[in-house]
Formats: sequence, C-alpha cells, structure tokens
Amino acid sequence: MLKCWPIFLLLVLFSCNNNKTPDLKLAVAANAQFALREIADAFEQETGIAVGITAGSSGKLTAQIMQGAPFDVFVSADMEYPKYLKSKKNYPKDPQVYAIGQLLLCVNINSIAAEQGNRKVAIPNPKTAPYGRAALQYLQGSKDSVWLERLVFGESVGQVNQFMFAGTVAMAVTAASTKHLIDLEHWNVQIVNNKKQEPLLQGALVLNQNADALAFFNFLQSDISREIFIQYGYAVPSKHE
Repeated sequence: MLKCWPIFLLLVLFSCNNNKTPDLKLAVAANAQFALREIADAFEQETGIAVGITAGSSGKLTAQIMQGAPFDVFVSADMEYPKYLKSKKNYPKDPQVYAIGQLLLCVNINSIAAEQGNRKVAIPNPKTAPYGRAALQYLQGSKDSVWLERLVFGESVGQVNQFMFAGTVAMAVTAASTKHLIDLEHWNVQIVNNKKQEPLLQGALVLNQNADALAFFNFLQSDISREIFIQYGYAVPSKHE
C-alpha cells in the first residue's frame, strides 16, 4: 500500500487531486497528503463523494483560506493554524486533533552533497510549516549546533523531500509519515525521540458547514482513518479526547 516510485511521488507532491471534479475540497498539510489520499479514497468508496486535495505548508494554506480560497476542510500540521482561523472567521465547529506526528532525521550516506563537501541540512520553513518549527527546536537542542549554520529551508515537508531525492543536502529533518518515500540505500533514518519537545498535535477544521464536509470531518475520526494514520507513522488520539 505504501510502496511508490520516486518520480511518481515528485509529481504527487504538487497535486493530489482526482481526475474527476471533486465534490469536496481539502486543504492538506504536506506531511499528511499521502495518508489523506488513502483516507479520501476510502471515504469516496463509502459515500460516493469525490474528494480533491491541495497540499502545501499549513501557513500558506491558512493564508489562502483567509483570502477566501474555496476549501471545505482544512487538515493542518498543527492545532495553532486551525485555532487561528476559528478565531478570525468564527467557524461553528471547533478544530479537532486527528493525528500526532513525529519527526524523522535523515542522514545522507553517499550523495552528491557529501562528495562535494556540501554539508547542508534541510528542514521545512519554520515560519509557515509546523514541522519546520519542530525541526528547528530539535536542532537547537542538539549537541552538534554547527548544523544551525547550514540550514536550507523547504517551503514544506514536500519540498524538503525533493531536496533529499535530488541528493543535494547531507541531512534533513522531515515528517516520519514520509519515510516510505525515502531510498534507504542512500539514507540512514531514525525517528526523533525528543521528550522535551511538544507533541506534534495535528488538527482539522471544517470550513464549509455542509453535509459532505461534516461527514468527512467525522470520517477522519473513524477506525478506518485511524488505521491508515498509524500505517503512515502517526500516533492517533484516544477516542475520548
């Protein structure tokens, strides 16, 4: 289910929409786009409602929503952006945690970067990507602070992974949910276990209070969705939360 080819995935990073015109439009944080595509497909099979996905950094998607972009549900990489939108636009339904993310530390084994002495480390932009803020916090607490002088920023988790596919960075901190994309023959990877770091609570917000949007929002909490999130390396909140 998780096996994909890198060239195909590069295309998917820019667009995750079905061929047919969607009935429901999702704004989805880049780290969650692959899990959400499977969840959207399961939802469509169950309901017949076609779902289109636009992926990007949570900050940029929030800006688009503030400017009137016609999304029905926002699936963020944190809770702060959904809470911000709720406070500004007074949506009736509160955002809910749908998954808990993890960081993935990736070290290049034998790349163009290593051969040329390029010791850059890629992380998502902390200004617009919650995983970028978490990655920066992790690196700031690292004993090897020299990496802070060698940062390059991707617009989102998706662009950080593009840097990795190209082999132009020596290290990257990305989302554990994208581990299945990474060539493990060229990268050493490990989950970041930083007990001092706040958990990456990822929240969803209903933007359009129609029946389809509310049905999908509820489907995000279903056993089907929870199992898919777990397969992609997320933890899931307990059902009473």
